[in-house]
Parts: sequence; structure tokens; C-alpha cells
Amino acid sequence: MTEETLIGHFDADEVNRLNRELSGTEGIFPISKMGIVFNLKRESASLVYAFRINGTPDGDVVKFSKPEHAPKSGRELKLATPAHYRKGEHMDEGICDPQDGTQIMDVSPYVAKSMHAKLPHATIHNLSARFTMTSCGLPWIYCASVQPNRQSEFRRLKDLFHREYDYSAITAINDPSAFALQLGLDFLVTQDYSSCVKPNWIADEIRKRSSIQSELWDGTRSIDKAVQVFHGPVVYEDLSGVMNDLKDFGRSTGIYATFTKRTKYCEQAEYRFAISPFGMVQEDPIYMPVSKRLADLVGPTLFHKRSAT
Repeated sequence: MTEETLIGHFDADEVNRLNRELSGTEGIFPISKMGIVFNLKRESASLVYAFRINGTPDGDVVKFSKPEHAPKSGRELKLATPAHYRKGEHMDEGICDPQDGTQIMDVSPYVAKSMHAKLPHATIHNLSARFTMTSCGLPWIYCASVQPNRQSEFRRLKDLFHREYDYSAITAINDPSAFALQLGLDFLVTQDYSSCVKPNWIADEIRKRSSIQSELWDGTRSIDKAVQVFHGPVVYEDLSGVMNDLKDFGRSTGIYATFTKRTKYCEQAEYRFAISPFGMVQEDPIYMPVSKRLADLVGPTLFHKRSAT
């Protein structure tokens, strides 16, 4: 944190109040944590929202890594978009995934109804149509895993990461919501935002229409930036449902695609953190220093020795 920056956290009552106000709004996820970054020199404020997606995991969240990449103070985290992992340059199979961040839906019923409306007297046979949603441009993701509750399954998971990727270090992420929020706060504090992100029209509207009051300065100021951090378990599926009409399109959005992988990778039990400003990525990947606040949110790093086969 620089001398020009202050970080604040919203309490649970304020988060719950905002969630009640947003309840029922289409496309809005419940906020799990919320924070703010004040830039004292510029007299500006930026908001970070942490959202949980795909429900609560069945077990604890842990990070598998090589020992030198464990999330500890003085080190860096690599954050990259699904597009980066689709390219897969110099990556092992399983880390490289040509379909990372894509979601496929069967749209045959919707296409058939649309064609029938246009051609009411036509007969349609054996129609098959698929729609693929691809997560492009954002977000940056940080990957962890859900620890199985059964020790035998956890041992197999540890063996998998050690055998396939040489990941012998295991670090517990004690509070995923707090970790997600701190990732967003650290992103705003440590990264050159203008180099990383090309703002879109939503970012412009936030600056135009929002305002905040603070004891740090006189009068009101607009919100400078807003960053969303989504976190939750990955859904493993080869087909993400059927689209009968446009209402079904809501499940096929970019952020759901980010948290979708094919079933052949289900053994990884992945849990993702996705940093998503309003705009398009201009740097991919990015490397973010592990702050003391972030390091305080993880447990001690343990080291795994592969089971005998």
C-alpha cells in the first residue's frame, strides 16, 4: 500500500442492505464482500465487489503449486485470462485447455421454433444446433481447488497435482470471500490500471452517474473505478443445458463460461477467483505482488510426498 492510498471494508450490515436493494435485479449476483480504495492525492475512490458464483464449495479451498509459487509475502501471483490458457504456450496438458472459458448449449429447440415461425409450412428433420459462449478479454483468473472431505480422495488429488504438474506445495485459503476481495483491492493498489485495462462504456457510466462522500475531502466525488471479483467452484460439463427460448440465454453469459470446464478435467476439483474490471484486458498475464493482507488470509504451506504406487 502506498502513502497516497487507504483501504476500507464495508461491514456485513452495509453489504446486506445493498443486496436487499439489488434483490431481483436480473444478472446481478449477491455480494459476499465489498471494499473501497481511496487515492488521497487524486481525491478519488474505487470500489471492489466480491461475488460468489455456483454456490458454496463442499470442502475447504486450497492452492496447489510449486513451492516457489505458493501465495506468500514477497512473492507474486500469476493471473491470466481463459484465452491465455486456451493458447497454452509452454503449458502442460490440463493447465493448457483449448476449451477453457467456453460454454456450449444445445440450441436446437430454439432454432427449430425460429425456423418454423419464418417458414410455417416447412418440415424440419434431424435438426442439431449448438451455441458456444466464449469468455474473451476478461477476466484474469487465479486457480485453486476444493479439498475433498474424504482423506482418500484428498490424497488422490494431491497425488494428481504432484504427478502431473510437480505441484508439491498445498496452501489453504481460509476465507475465499475475503481472499477474493483482497485480490481486487490489491489489483487496484499495485497495478497500472490504464496499462492493464481499456475501459468500456460501463466504466464511463459509473464515473458519470456515481458519487461518494468522504470525510477525507470536501464535497462529493465520482467513483473512479469499479472491479468485480467472482469466486466459486468450476462446473464440469460438456453441454451446459438446452436453449428453448431467449430466457434460457441467461445461463450462457461470459462469467458462467469462465467457471465452466469439460468433464475430462473434473478430477482437478478447481475453484476459481476471477478479477473483472469493466473493460478489456490489455496485458495478459499480469503478475501481482502478494500483499501482507493477502498472505494473512492463507494458512501455512504444507508439502506433499507422493503416495507409493
